[in-house]
Formats: sequence, C-alpha cells, structure tokens
Amino acid sequence: RKAFDLAAEKALNITVHAGEARGADSIREALDTLHARRIGHGLSLAGDPELRERMAKESIPLEVCLTTNVHTRAVESFAAHPLKDFIAAGIKATVNTDDRLMSAVTLTEELYRAQAYLGLDKFEIGLLLANAADAAFLPDNEKRLFREEFLDELNLYLPAGEKPRDAV
Repeated sequence: RKAFDLAAEKALNITVHAGEARGADSIREALDTLHARRIGHGLSLAGDPELRERMAKESIPLEVCLTTNVHTRAVESFAAHPLKDFIAAGIKATVNTDDRLMSAVTLTEELYRAQAYLGLDKFEIGLLLANAADAAFLPDNEKRLFREEFLDELNLYLPAGEKPRDAV
C-alpha cells in the first residue's frame, strides 16, 4: 500500500489487476485503497451489480484480456466471458493482450475472438477501441486528438452513410 500511496502522491497513473482470481472486494480495494485509475481483468464485476454501476458511473476503464482469462481458467471459455455484459452495463471496457509472451496473442486476435465468440458487432468493437483511446494515460488534449484520428480512420471502413454509434 505504501508504494501505491507514493505513486498516487506523485500523480502517477495506476492500473491494478483485480477481480480475476479474487472477488469483487479486490476491485473495491484497488479503487479505494490502491488509488487505481484503471482495473485489469475485473471478471468478478459480473456478480456485483453495485460495483458494475460504480465502474460505469465513474468511467473507470476496464482492461479485458479474453485469452488470458481462458488460459488461467478464470472463465471456462471465450463464449462464457462477461465482456458483452460489461459493455451493456456502460462500463468503459477495452480489449487487451495482457501477456503476449505467455498467451501468444495479438490485439487483432483478441478483437476477432470478441466478435466470433461473443457476437460483438463492428460498433461494439469500435466502442472498445474508442474506450482504449479515452483510457490512455495521456494528457486530455492528446487523448482527444488520438480519439478523433481513430474515429476518422474507423469511418473509412464503414459503408457509405453509416456512422459509428454516438457512444463511439
């Protein structure tokens, strides 16, 4: 805790992996005691509506790592992953590779799995990517530019006249 207190005191950005092996209380501890500004994994949010609501209301980014969660048996399969429920709850979810060395996965593969196993559509994939831009530990003006550039690129791949959802 002393290290996290010092990091917060020095205004460092803090991500804490919580809620994968331990329950929702580990997420609360990460937020309330360890000064987390992002949560890694957070699977136990699935069983805690109050905490899901807090994550959504406070726009706390959630780094989701589908392949790692299956490899560690935190979820039984890709299809059983709660990512789609997190999106529906308004949580600022992102998709990440976590440990590329151990899981041998790319971001493209993770996004493919989100689409193939969870049925995420192109707008939900776009939302995940826009959330990642918003969750970057960058100054606000740089995040805004990064997000705008991303959305401009995304629009190039949508059929004529089709735009990302307002949430994106």
